[in-house]
Amino acid sequence: SWLMTTQDPNLPTEQIVELLREFSATENVDDKFPPTYLAHGTKDRAVTFEQSVQLADQMKQHNVPYILDLIPGADHIFDYNCSTTCWQEHVLPAFDFAQRFMGGKSSGNMKLNYE
Repeated sequence: SWLMTTQDPNLPTEQIVELLREFSATENVDDKFPPTYLAHGTKDRAVTFEQSVQLADQMKQHNVPYILDLIPGADHIFDYNCSTTCWQEHVLPAFDFAQRFMGGKSSGNMKLNYE
């Protein structure tokens, strides 16, 4: 597992890095990668929003449907104290996106970021 890999004091750094690539979404995007809705706060202190931008770039290269929703000023758990407007702009669209790709009915108001 990831935890075991990173806590084994006998593994050389290069081997740890290589093993962790198996857990990296950006390292594993291909044409079978699932459609993905990325909502990420630009003030995220746990995971930089640039990682979502990098993942979106990989999905675009592989023609994977995605939406990248960068939320100005939001931290990592932005939806915890999310206002009604925040929910309408950043959370509900994720459900709409999922419905579209799971065979359900969506509002049709989404702009996908792939060609």
